[in-house]
Order: sequence, then structure tokens, then C-alpha cells
Amino acid sequence: VMDMYYMQNTGADFLKENVWNYNGQLMAAVASGIKKVDPDAKFATHIAGLFDPYFCETYFQTLEENGMVLDQAGMSVYPTSDMATYNPQYMDMVKNSITAIVTECNLPVFIAEYGYPSEELTGAYQNWNTAPVGYDISEGSQALYTEEFIDWCKSHGVSGIRLWGPDVLGDWEPMSLFEYDEETKTATAKQIFYIFH
Repeated sequence: VMDMYYMQNTGADFLKENVWNYNGQLMAAVASGIKKVDPDAKFATHIAGLFDPYFCETYFQTLEENGMVLDQAGMSVYPTSDMATYNPQYMDMVKNSITAIVTECNLPVFIAEYGYPSEELTGAYQNWNTAPVGYDISEGSQALYTEEFIDWCKSHGVSGIRLWGPDVLGDWEPMSLFEYDEETKTATAKQIFYIFH
């Protein structure tokens, strides 16, 4: 698997011929069964990770070529993740990928997972602290960057955005919409809450 990541376009051509074509056939079979029960059912799936526009459009095109007709394409977007550490142009690549999916696959894109921390992450997510240029890891940047990203999404074919795992406990707490006081058992809305509200 690791060798594949070093192939051109992160192995998209290899995956198209050896994995995604079969994924498309399997998904199409499941969709066919679901449509027998609910003819109006809608379908989507999403990509998670650091991938270029060619990778993304090839994935969704391959699914369609193998019978899986989607109503929406999805992506995971975490602007401060370790992906940004390896590629300072990570969010530019995300936006270029969204544009490619919308134009080349003729699909709206749903941001299936999104999160920006209000303070530095620790534990399992301690490497997810690379802020985009001009921003930092703070409650203010969490709100500002998210608002600006949503504004960009509105004019580039994005159908919606979902904050992923809006819980207030554990390593993920800085990504949530709330500050949680363990002692009083109360949650106080952060600035970002008013964007999603």
C-alpha cells in the first residue's frame, strides 16, 4: 500500500484498474437493491485524505463507468491536518479537487467531514496543528477560516458542509462548536457555532 502512495497521482491509475472498478460494481449492486425498495433513494460516497484533482475525478468517474451513479460526491476537509504539514498548498489542492469533481464529473460536492481546531490538538491528533498561511490555531481563526471556506464553497458547487464529530470530550474537543466545563457540566458555544447555526 505504501508503494502505491509514491506512484504518479498517488496510484490513481493502479486503483482505477485494480480496486475502484470493482468498488463501482459492488456499490451499483447495492444501489440497485436499495432502489427496489426506495426508487427515489439518493447516493453519495466520499474521499478522505490528501489527493490531487486527477485522483479525485478519476475515482468518481470510475465508479460511474462501473455502474454506480452518484447524486453527490463527498470529501473530507481538515485544513490543519497532518496533510497540511506535508503539503503547504493542501487547501489549494482541496479547492482544485472540488472544482475538478464539479466540472469533470458534473457532481455537486458535499463536505462530509470538516473540522478546524480552536486550540492545539493533543493525543491522537497532535500532528493536526498546521494552520493555513495567515491563520493560527485559535477560536478566532477557527471561526474566520471556516466562514471564509463556507463562502468559497457556496460559489464553487459545494452543496453542504458537515462538521465532523461535534462532540466536546477527549482529543477531538478543540474541533467542536463548544467549550465544555467538566465541573459545571455546561457547554458554551464558541464563535464558530454562530456560523453553523
